[in-house]
Amino acid sequence: MENGVITLTNTKLDKQRQIPMSVRLHERFITYCSNVHLCSKPDDWFFPGYKDKPMTLSNVEKNHRRFLWQAGISHCGRCRLGERGAPNVHSYRHTFAVHCLRGWVLEGKNTQAYLPVLQAYLGHVSYSDTAYYLHLTIDLFQDITTRLNNEFGDIIPKIGNPNDKGYEKSY
Repeated sequence: MENGVITLTNTKLDKQRQIPMSVRLHERFITYCSNVHLCSKPDDWFFPGYKDKPMTLSNVEKNHRRFLWQAGISHCGRCRLGERGAPNVHSYRHTFAVHCLRGWVLEGKNTQAYLPVLQAYLGHVSYSDTAYYLHLTIDLFQDITTRLNNEFGDIIPKIGNPNDKGYEKSY
């Protein structure tokens, strides 16, 4: 709680990593901790479940589904948990990755330099694992096209009409 860094242990492939929290998330964790962990021991689960066990994925997904219903958020009809099209907790991870990429493109940052940071943050071993999350959104297509033209538009010569003024023949 002191430094705003989450330490994840025993994750997929038995890895461990540290994740920095945003200021707002850190504030929420402090509030949660002061409300839930008044008498907790240091090795108690941060998100406790039933009988001193950790909260289960099933419990998280059921609560998530209930929160979506209460918020009036569509579930793509009658999709069951885990079915394609059904929002789930993992959807936030995907959205986070896409929003990072989108922000970098709009800020004009070199996405190739930032992708390894996102890869480490998500805990991926390979770039292809991270690339799975990165989808081109229609609202970015024009920005990316313009940026590519500005940066690389002169690499391939334009083909013009020999009758136009200033035409240069290139091979």
